[in-house]
Amino acid sequence: MKKLLSVLLAVLLIIPVTANADMGAPGITSYTGEVIKEDGIDYYTYGESSLVKSGHYDKGTKLTANYELKHDGVAYLSVCEVENKDKCNYIKSADILPEGGKVSPDKGRKLDKASEYLVIADEVEVREGPSESYKVVGTLKKGDKGSYQYIMDANIYIEKGDVKGWVYAIEKRVFVKGADRIAVVEKDTDCGKIPANTVLTGLWDGLAWDGVSLVNYNGKECMVITFKSEELYEFRSEPYNSTTTKNGKLYETGELKKVIAEVPKGSAISYLASGEYWSERDYVEYNGTKGWYVEDEEEKPTPTPTTTPEPTSTPEPTHEPTTGDVAPTTDPEVISPNKSNEMDTMTIIIMCCIGAIAIALTALVTIILLNKKRKDLDKIDVESKIEETAEPVVVEEKLDETVIKEEGKPTIIIEEPIVIEEPEEKDNQE
Repeated sequence: MKKLLSVLLAVLLIIPVTANADMGAPGITSYTGEVIKEDGIDYYTYGESSLVKSGHYDKGTKLTANYELKHDGVAYLSVCEVENKDKCNYIKSADILPEGGKVSPDKGRKLDKASEYLVIADEVEVREGPSESYKVVGTLKKGDKGSYQYIMDANIYIEKGDVKGWVYAIEKRVFVKGADRIAVVEKDTDCGKIPANTVLTGLWDGLAWDGVSLVNYNGKECMVITFKSEELYEFRSEPYNSTTTKNGKLYETGELKKVIAEVPKGSAISYLASGEYWSERDYVEYNGTKGWYVEDEEEKPTPTPTTTPEPTSTPEPTHEPTTGDVAPTTDPEVISPNKSNEMDTMTIIIMCCIGAIAIALTALVTIILLNKKRKDLDKIDVESKIEETAEPVVVEEKLDETVIKEEGKPTIIIEEPIVIEEPEEKDNQE
Protein backbone atom coordinates (compact mmCIF):
# COMPACT_ATOMS: atom_id res chain seq x y z
CA MET A 1 0.00 0.00 0.00
CA LYS A 2 2.89 2.39 0.75
CA LYS A 3 4.31 1.78 -2.73
CA LEU A 4 0.93 2.52 -4.28
CA LEU A 5 0.61 5.83 -2.41
CA SER A 6 4.14 6.77 -3.50
CA VAL A 7 3.25 6.16 -7.15
CA LEU A 8 0.06 8.22 -6.87
CA LEU A 9 1.95 11.08 -5.21
CA ALA A 10 4.55 11.01 -7.98
CA VAL A 11 1.81 11.24 -10.64
CA LEU A 12 0.24 14.24 -8.93
CA LEU A 13 3.62 15.97 -8.64
CA ILE A 14 4.51 15.34 -12.29
CA ILE A 15 1.32 17.07 -13.52
CA PRO A 16 2.14 20.58 -12.25
CA VAL A 17 5.74 20.17 -13.42
CA THR A 18 4.45 19.39 -16.91
CA ALA A 19 1.86 22.20 -16.77
CA ASN A 20 4.59 24.76 -15.94
CA ALA A 21 7.10 23.62 -18.55
CA ASP A 22 6.27 26.54 -20.84
CA MET A 23 5.57 29.13 -18.15
CA GLY A 24 9.05 29.85 -16.75
CA ALA A 25 12.58 29.30 -17.95
CA PRO A 26 13.09 28.22 -21.56
CA GLY A 27 13.44 24.48 -21.90
CA ILE A 28 15.95 22.49 -23.90
CA THR A 29 15.92 19.08 -25.49
CA SER A 30 17.15 16.67 -22.82
CA TYR A 31 20.69 15.39 -23.26
CA THR A 32 23.34 13.53 -21.27
CA GLY A 33 26.66 15.14 -20.39
CA GLU A 34 29.75 14.40 -18.34
CA VAL A 35 31.60 16.51 -15.76
CA ILE A 36 34.81 17.60 -17.48
CA LYS A 37 36.71 19.57 -14.81
CA GLU A 38 39.61 17.78 -13.12
CA ASP A 39 38.54 18.86 -9.63
CA GLY A 40 34.86 18.20 -10.32
CA ILE A 41 32.13 20.81 -10.01
CA ASP A 42 29.81 22.23 -7.36
CA TYR A 43 26.08 21.79 -7.57
CA TYR A 44 23.35 24.04 -6.22
CA THR A 45 19.80 23.87 -4.92
CA TYR A 46 17.23 26.61 -5.20
CA GLY A 47 16.58 28.45 -1.93
CA GLU A 48 13.97 31.08 -1.16
CA SER A 49 15.38 33.59 -3.64
CA SER A 50 18.71 32.33 -4.91
CA LEU A 51 20.80 29.28 -5.78
CA VAL A 52 22.75 27.88 -2.84
CA LYS A 53 25.85 25.66 -3.13
CA SER A 54 24.87 22.26 -1.74
CA GLY A 55 27.43 19.66 -2.82
CA HIS A 56 30.03 18.43 -5.30
CA TYR A 57 30.13 16.18 -8.39
CA ASP A 58 33.39 14.41 -9.23
CA LYS A 59 34.95 14.44 -12.69
CA GLY A 60 33.33 11.86 -14.98
CA THR A 61 29.92 11.98 -13.28
CA LYS A 62 27.22 11.59 -15.92
CA LEU A 63 24.23 13.90 -15.72
CA THR A 64 21.01 14.35 -17.69
CA ALA A 65 20.18 17.98 -18.49
CA ASN A 66 16.49 18.95 -18.31
CA TYR A 67 16.32 22.73 -18.81
CA GLU A 68 18.50 25.81 -18.74
CA LEU A 69 17.93 29.09 -16.92
CA LYS A 70 19.80 32.33 -16.26
CA HIS A 71 20.55 33.52 -12.72
CA ASP A 72 22.52 36.72 -12.13
CA GLY A 73 23.73 36.55 -15.74
CA VAL A 74 25.03 32.98 -15.44
CA ALA A 75 23.45 30.00 -17.28
CA TYR A 76 22.54 27.04 -15.08
CA LEU A 77 21.24 23.60 -15.98
CA SER A 78 18.73 21.53 -14.07
CA VAL A 79 20.35 18.07 -14.05
CA CYS A 80 19.72 14.62 -12.60
CA GLU A 81 22.32 11.92 -12.01
CA VAL A 82 22.16 9.15 -14.62
CA GLU A 83 22.78 6.46 -11.96
CA ASN A 84 20.43 8.08 -9.43
CA LYS A 85 17.58 9.79 -11.25
CA ASP A 86 16.02 10.98 -7.97
CA LYS A 87 19.04 13.18 -7.23
CA CYS A 88 18.57 16.42 -9.18
CA ASN A 89 20.33 19.75 -8.72
CA TYR A 90 21.56 22.82 -10.62
CA ILE A 91 25.01 23.20 -12.16
CA LYS A 92 26.65 25.82 -14.34
CA SER A 93 25.98 25.01 -17.99
CA ALA A 94 29.65 25.34 -18.97
CA ASP A 95 30.69 22.64 -16.47
CA ILE A 96 29.59 19.60 -18.47
CA LEU A 97 30.32 18.40 -21.99
CA PRO A 98 27.32 16.94 -23.85
CA GLU A 99 27.69 13.52 -25.41
CA GLY A 100 27.26 13.26 -29.18
CA GLY A 101 28.73 16.63 -30.15
CA LYS A 102 26.82 18.81 -32.63
CA VAL A 103 23.03 18.93 -32.67
CA SER A 104 21.64 18.84 -36.21
CA PRO A 105 18.88 21.31 -37.14
CA ASP A 106 16.34 18.56 -37.84
CA LYS A 107 16.29 17.86 -34.09
CA GLY A 108 14.35 21.10 -33.71
CA ARG A 109 10.95 22.24 -34.99
CA LYS A 110 10.85 23.17 -38.66
CA LEU A 111 8.78 26.21 -39.65
CA ASP A 112 6.51 26.00 -42.67
CA LYS A 113 8.67 28.63 -44.33
CA ALA A 114 11.87 30.44 -43.47
CA SER A 115 11.70 33.59 -41.35
CA GLU A 116 14.20 36.40 -40.72
CA TYR A 117 16.25 37.31 -37.66
CA LEU A 118 18.08 40.46 -36.52
CA VAL A 119 20.92 40.59 -33.95
CA ILE A 120 20.15 43.23 -31.30
CA ALA A 121 23.00 42.59 -28.82
CA ASP A 122 26.55 43.74 -29.51
CA GLU A 123 27.66 40.14 -29.97
CA VAL A 124 26.05 36.71 -29.66
CA GLU A 125 27.64 33.28 -29.68
CA VAL A 126 26.78 30.50 -32.11
CA ARG A 127 27.09 27.03 -30.55
CA GLU A 128 27.04 23.39 -31.62
CA GLY A 129 23.83 22.82 -29.66
CA PRO A 130 20.98 24.72 -27.95
CA SER A 131 22.72 25.22 -24.59
CA GLU A 132 25.78 26.95 -23.18
CA SER A 133 27.19 23.48 -22.50
CA TYR A 134 28.02 23.15 -26.21
CA LYS A 135 31.16 24.51 -27.85
CA VAL A 136 31.20 27.94 -29.51
CA VAL A 137 31.65 27.73 -33.29
CA GLY A 138 31.36 31.42 -34.16
CA THR A 139 29.78 34.79 -33.32
CA LEU A 140 27.29 37.28 -34.76
CA LYS A 141 27.57 41.06 -34.47
CA LYS A 142 24.90 43.69 -33.80
CA GLY A 143 22.90 44.41 -36.94
CA ASP A 144 23.59 41.05 -38.57
CA LYS A 145 20.55 39.68 -40.39
CA GLY A 146 19.75 36.34 -41.91
CA SER A 147 17.10 33.64 -42.23
CA TYR A 148 16.26 30.58 -40.16
CA GLN A 149 13.78 27.72 -40.41
CA TYR A 150 14.54 25.57 -37.37
CA ILE A 151 13.83 26.48 -33.76
CA MET A 152 14.41 24.56 -30.55
CA ASP A 153 12.84 26.15 -27.48
CA ALA A 154 14.65 29.52 -27.09
CA ASN A 155 17.25 28.83 -29.77
CA ILE A 156 17.23 29.26 -33.56
CA TYR A 157 19.49 27.47 -36.05
CA ILE A 158 21.38 29.85 -38.33
CA GLU A 159 23.75 29.47 -41.26
CA LYS A 160 25.84 32.52 -42.06
CA GLY A 161 28.86 31.80 -44.22
CA ASP A 162 31.00 29.19 -42.53
CA VAL A 163 29.21 29.69 -39.21
CA LYS A 164 26.48 27.15 -38.62
CA GLY A 165 24.84 26.45 -35.29
CA TRP A 166 22.37 27.43 -32.58
CA VAL A 167 21.82 30.94 -31.22
CA TYR A 168 20.12 31.73 -27.91
CA ALA A 169 17.51 34.22 -29.11
CA ILE A 170 16.00 35.80 -26.00
CA GLU A 171 17.09 38.43 -23.47
CA LYS A 172 16.98 41.02 -26.28
CA ARG A 173 19.83 39.31 -28.10
CA VAL A 174 18.16 38.25 -31.35
CA PHE A 175 14.74 39.28 -32.68
CA VAL A 176 12.61 37.61 -35.35
CA LYS A 177 10.45 39.13 -38.09
CA GLY A 178 7.67 41.18 -36.49
CA ALA A 179 3.91 41.50 -36.90
CA ASP A 180 1.77 44.65 -36.98
CA ARG A 181 0.12 45.72 -33.70
CA ILE A 182 -2.93 47.79 -32.82
CA ALA A 183 -3.15 50.04 -29.78
CA VAL A 184 -5.99 48.96 -27.48
CA VAL A 185 -5.97 52.24 -25.55
CA GLU A 186 -3.97 55.46 -25.82
CA LYS A 187 -0.33 54.61 -25.10
CA ASP A 188 2.84 56.60 -24.35
CA THR A 189 6.00 55.32 -26.09
CA ASP A 190 9.41 56.60 -27.14
CA CYS A 191 7.78 57.27 -30.51
CA GLY A 192 5.30 59.64 -28.85
CA LYS A 193 1.71 59.28 -27.66
CA ILE A 194 -0.09 56.66 -29.73
CA PRO A 195 -3.92 57.06 -29.90
CA ALA A 196 -6.20 54.05 -29.38
CA ASN A 197 -6.97 52.01 -32.52
CA THR A 198 -3.69 53.04 -34.18
CA VAL A 199 -2.06 50.28 -36.22
CA LEU A 200 1.71 50.15 -35.63
CA THR A 201 4.11 48.75 -38.19
CA GLY A 202 5.75 45.71 -36.62
CA LEU A 203 9.45 45.45 -37.47
CA TRP A 204 10.95 42.81 -35.16
CA ASP A 205 9.62 40.74 -32.25
CA GLY A 206 11.49 39.23 -29.35
CA LEU A 207 10.70 35.58 -28.71
CA ALA A 208 8.08 34.88 -26.05
CA TRP A 209 10.17 35.52 -22.93
CA ASP A 210 11.52 38.87 -24.18
CA GLY A 211 8.05 40.42 -24.15
CA VAL A 212 8.98 43.38 -26.37
CA SER A 213 8.79 44.34 -30.04
CA LEU A 214 10.44 46.92 -32.26
CA VAL A 215 7.77 48.96 -34.08
CA ASN A 216 7.58 51.97 -36.36
CA TYR A 217 5.22 54.90 -35.67
CA ASN A 218 5.33 58.21 -37.56
CA GLY A 219 8.73 57.39 -39.03
CA LYS A 220 10.29 56.55 -35.65
CA GLU A 221 11.40 53.19 -34.30
CA CYS A 222 10.84 52.27 -30.68
CA MET A 223 10.54 49.28 -28.34
CA VAL A 224 7.09 48.48 -26.91
CA ILE A 225 5.89 45.75 -24.57
CA THR A 226 3.84 43.21 -26.53
CA PHE A 227 4.07 39.81 -24.85
CA LYS A 228 0.81 39.15 -22.94
CA SER A 229 0.08 42.84 -23.29
CA GLU A 230 -3.36 44.28 -22.64
CA GLU A 231 -2.39 47.45 -24.52
CA LEU A 232 -1.16 46.14 -27.89
CA TYR A 233 -2.75 43.28 -29.83
CA GLU A 234 -1.54 41.49 -32.93
CA PHE A 235 -3.17 42.97 -36.02
CA ARG A 236 -4.17 40.54 -38.77
CA SER A 237 -3.04 41.22 -42.31
CA GLU A 238 -5.88 38.95 -43.45
CA PRO A 239 -9.14 39.27 -41.45
CA TYR A 240 -10.84 36.18 -40.06
CA ASN A 241 -14.55 36.10 -40.94
CA SER A 242 -17.13 34.59 -38.60
CA THR A 243 -20.74 34.78 -37.47
CA THR A 244 -21.81 35.72 -33.94
CA THR A 245 -23.68 33.16 -31.85
CA LYS A 246 -24.70 35.66 -29.18
CA ASN A 247 -25.82 39.25 -29.01
CA GLY A 248 -22.97 41.68 -28.44
CA LYS A 249 -21.81 45.28 -28.43
CA LEU A 250 -19.23 47.21 -30.38
CA TYR A 251 -17.19 49.72 -28.36
CA GLU A 252 -15.21 52.73 -29.58
CA THR A 253 -11.95 51.81 -27.78
CA GLY A 254 -10.56 48.90 -25.84
CA GLU A 255 -11.51 50.58 -22.57
CA LEU A 256 -15.09 49.46 -23.39
CA LYS A 257 -16.71 52.72 -22.30
CA LYS A 258 -18.62 54.02 -25.34
CA VAL A 259 -20.95 51.69 -27.30
CA ILE A 260 -21.02 52.50 -31.02
CA ALA A 261 -23.20 49.61 -32.27
CA GLU A 262 -25.36 46.70 -31.14
CA VAL A 263 -24.39 43.42 -32.79
CA PRO A 264 -27.33 40.95 -32.99
CA LYS A 265 -26.87 37.22 -32.82
CA GLY A 266 -26.10 35.75 -36.26
CA SER A 267 -24.30 38.84 -37.55
CA ALA A 268 -21.29 38.58 -39.87
CA ILE A 269 -18.11 40.11 -38.42
CA SER A 270 -14.43 40.13 -39.39
CA TYR A 271 -11.79 39.71 -36.68
CA LEU A 272 -8.96 42.21 -37.25
CA ALA A 273 -6.99 41.83 -34.01
CA SER A 274 -7.09 39.57 -30.96
CA GLY A 275 -5.44 39.47 -27.55
CA GLU A 276 -4.50 36.55 -25.33
CA TYR A 277 -6.77 33.60 -24.61
CA TRP A 278 -8.23 35.19 -21.50
CA SER A 279 -9.08 38.44 -23.33
CA GLU A 280 -12.81 39.21 -23.56
CA ARG A 281 -12.51 41.71 -26.41
CA ASP A 282 -11.51 41.61 -30.06
CA TYR A 283 -11.01 44.31 -32.65
CA VAL A 284 -13.54 43.60 -35.41
CA GLU A 285 -15.36 45.12 -38.36
CA TYR A 286 -19.18 44.99 -38.42
CA ASN A 287 -21.27 46.59 -41.19
CA GLY A 288 -18.33 48.78 -42.18
CA THR A 289 -17.73 49.97 -38.61
CA LYS A 290 -14.56 49.01 -36.72
CA GLY A 291 -14.48 48.66 -32.95
CA TRP A 292 -13.94 46.42 -29.95
CA TYR A 293 -16.48 43.61 -29.79
CA VAL A 294 -17.66 41.97 -26.56
CA GLU A 295 -20.41 39.34 -26.34
CA ASP A 296 -23.33 39.92 -23.99
CA GLU A 297 -23.71 37.61 -21.03
CA GLU A 298 -26.23 34.85 -21.66
CA GLU A 299 -29.73 35.86 -20.61
CA LYS A 300 -31.48 33.42 -18.29
CA PRO A 301 -35.22 32.90 -18.83
CA THR A 302 -37.50 34.28 -16.11
CA PRO A 303 -40.22 31.73 -15.21
CA THR A 304 -43.84 32.95 -14.81
CA PRO A 305 -46.81 31.23 -13.09
CA THR A 306 -48.58 30.62 -16.41
CA THR A 307 -45.75 29.59 -18.71
CA THR A 308 -42.82 27.26 -18.49
CA PRO A 309 -39.70 28.62 -20.15
CA GLU A 310 -38.03 26.43 -22.72
CA PRO A 311 -34.52 25.31 -21.79
CA THR A 312 -31.82 27.30 -23.50
CA SER A 313 -28.62 25.83 -24.85
CA THR A 314 -25.27 27.50 -24.31
CA PRO A 315 -23.85 28.39 -27.73
CA GLU A 316 -20.14 28.09 -28.22
CA PRO A 317 -18.31 31.44 -28.33
CA THR A 318 -16.86 32.87 -31.48
CA HIS A 319 -13.99 34.48 -29.55
CA GLU A 320 -10.80 34.01 -31.47
CA PRO A 321 -7.51 32.94 -29.84
CA THR A 322 -4.06 34.22 -30.52
CA THR A 323 -0.85 32.26 -30.61
CA GLY A 324 -0.41 32.11 -26.80
CA ASP A 325 2.95 32.18 -25.06
CA VAL A 326 5.07 31.89 -28.22
CA ALA A 327 5.51 35.01 -30.31
CA PRO A 328 3.22 34.76 -33.36
CA THR A 329 6.04 35.59 -35.73
CA THR A 330 7.98 32.49 -34.69
CA ASP A 331 5.70 30.53 -37.02
CA PRO A 332 3.90 32.96 -39.33
CA GLU A 333 1.91 30.23 -41.06
CA VAL A 334 0.15 29.09 -37.86
CA ILE A 335 -3.19 30.90 -37.58
CA SER A 336 -5.56 29.77 -34.85
CA PRO A 337 -9.18 29.06 -35.90
CA ASN A 338 -12.27 30.26 -34.08
CA LYS A 339 -12.05 29.82 -30.29
CA SER A 340 -15.21 27.71 -30.37
CA ASN A 341 -13.31 25.02 -32.24
CA GLU A 342 -10.35 24.63 -29.91
CA MET A 343 -9.47 24.76 -26.25
CA ASP A 344 -6.74 26.95 -24.83
CA THR A 345 -3.63 25.47 -23.26
CA MET A 346 -4.72 26.07 -19.67
CA THR A 347 -8.06 24.31 -20.27
CA ILE A 348 -6.25 21.28 -21.68
CA ILE A 349 -3.86 21.21 -18.72
CA ILE A 350 -6.73 21.43 -16.21
CA MET A 351 -8.62 18.63 -17.99
CA CYS A 352 -5.47 16.46 -18.02
CA CYS A 353 -4.96 17.09 -14.29
CA ILE A 354 -8.57 16.21 -13.48
CA GLY A 355 -8.38 13.08 -15.64
CA ALA A 356 -5.12 11.96 -14.03
CA ILE A 357 -6.49 12.48 -10.52
CA ALA A 358 -9.71 10.62 -11.38
CA ILE A 359 -7.74 7.67 -12.79
CA ALA A 360 -5.46 7.62 -9.74
CA LEU A 361 -8.41 7.66 -7.29
CA THR A 362 -10.21 4.95 -9.26
CA ALA A 363 -7.11 2.77 -9.17
CA LEU A 364 -6.71 3.36 -5.43
CA VAL A 365 -10.33 2.41 -4.64
CA THR A 366 -10.12 -0.68 -6.89
CA ILE A 367 -6.92 -1.89 -5.22
CA ILE A 368 -8.37 -1.32 -1.72
CA LEU A 369 -11.49 -3.35 -2.60
CA LEU A 370 -9.39 -6.14 -4.13
CA ASN A 371 -7.18 -6.25 -1.04
CA LYS A 372 -10.22 -6.45 1.23
CA LYS A 373 -11.74 -9.27 -0.82
CA ARG A 374 -8.43 -11.14 -0.83
CA LYS A 375 -8.14 -10.81 2.96
CA ASP A 376 -11.70 -12.19 3.42
CA LEU A 377 -10.90 -15.19 1.20
CA ASP A 378 -7.65 -15.82 3.07
CA LYS A 379 -9.53 -15.78 6.40
CA ILE A 380 -12.07 -18.35 5.20
CA ASP A 381 -9.28 -20.53 3.79
CA VAL A 382 -7.34 -20.42 7.08
CA GLU A 383 -10.40 -21.41 9.15
CA SER A 384 -11.15 -24.35 6.87
CA LYS A 385 -7.55 -25.54 7.13
CA ILE A 386 -7.69 -25.37 10.93
CA GLU A 387 -10.78 -27.56 10.98
CA GLU A 388 -9.20 -30.09 8.61
CA THR A 389 -5.91 -30.36 10.52
CA ALA A 390 -7.28 -30.42 14.09
CA GLU A 391 -5.57 -33.09 16.31
CA PRO A 392 -7.63 -35.94 17.83
CA VAL A 393 -9.18 -35.43 21.22
CA VAL A 394 -7.31 -36.95 24.21
CA VAL A 395 -9.52 -38.21 27.05
CA GLU A 396 -8.05 -38.73 30.50
CA GLU A 397 -9.93 -40.33 33.44
CA LYS A 398 -9.43 -38.87 36.86
CA LEU A 399 -11.53 -40.57 39.55
CA ASP A 400 -14.89 -38.88 39.08
CA GLU A 401 -14.19 -36.56 36.15
CA THR A 402 -13.14 -36.70 32.52
CA VAL A 403 -10.88 -34.00 31.20
CA ILE A 404 -11.02 -33.35 27.49
CA LYS A 405 -8.08 -31.57 26.12
CA GLU A 406 -7.76 -30.24 22.63
CA GLU A 407 -4.83 -28.28 21.29
CA GLY A 408 -5.64 -24.66 20.71
CA LYS A 409 -8.95 -24.76 22.71
CA PRO A 410 -9.76 -24.16 26.39
CA THR A 411 -9.99 -27.22 28.70
CA ILE A 412 -13.56 -28.50 29.18
CA ILE A 413 -14.43 -30.58 32.24
CA ILE A 414 -17.44 -32.91 31.94
CA GLU A 415 -18.80 -34.38 35.17
CA GLU A 416 -20.21 -37.94 34.96
CA PRO A 417 -22.48 -39.65 37.53
CA ILE A 418 -20.63 -41.82 40.06
CA VAL A 419 -21.49 -45.54 39.79
CA ILE A 420 -20.88 -47.73 42.92
CA GLU A 421 -20.41 -51.37 42.05
CA GLU A 422 -21.37 -53.95 44.72
CA PRO A 423 -18.78 -56.69 45.32
CA GLU A 424 -19.70 -60.12 43.98
CA GLU A 425 -20.53 -62.78 46.58
CA LYS A 426 -18.04 -65.54 46.86
CA ASP A 427 -19.30 -69.06 46.50
CA ASN A 428 -17.21 -70.32 49.42
CA GLN A 429 -18.28 -68.01 52.12
CA GLU A 430 -18.15 -69.33 55.60
